[in-house]
Amino acid sequence: MNHLLLGASLPFLIATVIYIARGCRAGLPLLTVTPLAMTACALWASAPDIPRLLGLNGLYLRLSLDPRINIFLWHYTIDQIEVDSSWYAVGIGLIAAALMGVAVRQLFLEERR
Repeated sequence: MNHLLLGASLPFLIATVIYIARGCRAGLPLLTVTPLAMTACALWASAPDIPRLLGLNGLYLRLSLDPRINIFLWHYTIDQIEVDSSWYAVGIGLIAAALMGVAVRQLFLEERR
């Protein structure tokens, strides 16, 4: 779960900086590209875990011991220091809620005009 959160947080942080730099205004491109980029990065970060989900435990074990999988947003390094916690799910929920909050706020601002 932490790979999903860390992968999704990179585009979210970039979008947050853009959002703040634009005076807390979000256009349609930012509101559509951000969730797509978050999904793509979350999937990329957790790609080495897919063999385990498919039952290919031998391949998963080989990948989990190979430091070259750090290309998947530091997957190997995170696996070495990770701690299981339910707070990762809370973090993903907070990011999703923040995105929805920005979208609703922008909708209200557009309707007011």
